[in-house]
Amino acid sequence: MTTSTTPDADYAFWTIPGTAFTVTYSLATFHEIEFVVNEGYRRIPHGGIETGGLLFGRIEAGGVRVESFRPIECEHASGPSLNLSPKDVAGLEAQISSAPGDPELSGLVVVGWFAAHTRSPLKMTEREAQLFNQLFPGPGKITVLVKPERFHPTRFGFLFRDKDGRLLTDATTAAIILPGRGIQGTEGPVPSIVAPIDPPATGAPERPASDSLSKPAASKGETRPKTEPQPEIRVSPDSSGYSSRSVPLNVPSLALEHVPDTPSLPMPAAQFPEVWNAPGAQLPPARLRPRLDDERKSYGAQFALVLLIAAVLGCCVGYWAYLQLPSAIIPLTVRAQQEKLLVSWPPVQTSTSAFAAIRVDDGEPLALSSTEKQAGQTSVASGADDVKIELIAQHWLRNSRGIVRFIRAGQPRSSSPPAALNLNQSLPALPGSQQLP
Repeated sequence: MTTSTTPDADYAFWTIPGTAFTVTYSLATFHEIEFVVNEGYRRIPHGGIETGGLLFGRIEAGGVRVESFRPIECEHASGPSLNLSPKDVAGLEAQISSAPGDPELSGLVVVGWFAAHTRSPLKMTEREAQLFNQLFPGPGKITVLVKPERFHPTRFGFLFRDKDGRLLTDATTAAIILPGRGIQGTEGPVPSIVAPIDPPATGAPERPASDSLSKPAASKGETRPKTEPQPEIRVSPDSSGYSSRSVPLNVPSLALEHVPDTPSLPMPAAQFPEVWNAPGAQLPPARLRPRLDDERKSYGAQFALVLLIAAVLGCCVGYWAYLQLPSAIIPLTVRAQQEKLLVSWPPVQTSTSAFAAIRVDDGEPLALSSTEKQAGQTSVASGADDVKIELIAQHWLRNSRGIVRFIRAGQPRSSSPPAALNLNQSLPALPGSQQLP
């Protein structure tokens, strides 16, 4: 939940199609929203736990600028989906009314909210539209729907209420993907990346009933439609006693614009083994069959060898790329400094990460700055005697984590030795006992 103070190069914008309404947003804030939504998505299988939050920023002419966010508390009384109960709505109204008192949100106003849609498309439900009209009245307020996916980038959909009070509720065909931060050579906000739309499944094109092919005419340079029957190849008798038969050449002829006049040369049928593979064709002579079978086996073995070599090379390249990643376990070191704790780790674990955050005692993750990721250390304000600190870093193929528990050493207790027992002192007699001399 950051409050962005980054330059314009760390902002992105998106103009909602069909309108002139432009949303300019902090990339640091929206990357943190993406991290929070994906954390909930991975908590349980089949969709995870949906989360949401309030968006804070400024309403500008022709659009809105989003600077920060605060998570929405939801008890999930009806399941893991983000269905706010009456108690949740009352808490959200109190959170909106108390937002001006937050010093980190000075100068910012509530501009809308975001909601995770892990089990449904980027389309507002009737309940969400009702709550949006109730909690965020007035033009220029926005709804951001976030859809995480397992093997694809997280998609964002922007919806808003125009000056006439009309509310857009469907962003399935206008989703975007967040661009990277700090793009070199750019001045001002960068454009958002349009998310690809999966093409509808279509059947295979139908084959025409007849091929409109033509055969060259007899005269030089002249063409005319094919009207003659298919040619035949006649196999002459050989020494094996194979009788001569007419084998139809069941292969469509090609349409040629110009065929020079060349004398017809007799060609042995044995040079065209594909003729015998045509439907209804006769088998080749017995003396040619072993040679054709050997050629097919040779081609198959060569193709299998090429596939095997490609698979081995792919595995080697993938394993090498996997070894280049930082370790999945981050070693953490904690030192006490007055009322703060200095947390350090190997800088290589976070210097190349897309996103890194610190979490203290299972609280909300706090994103690390680029300076902290490069230096490999940060400070945490905590005066507790027992603190759990967790570091999370997102890499290309996997995430790295580190957890440490810091316990402050207690002061030794001073205890005086027990007083010596005076054996000469007389003890009080117990009832029913006899005093010894």
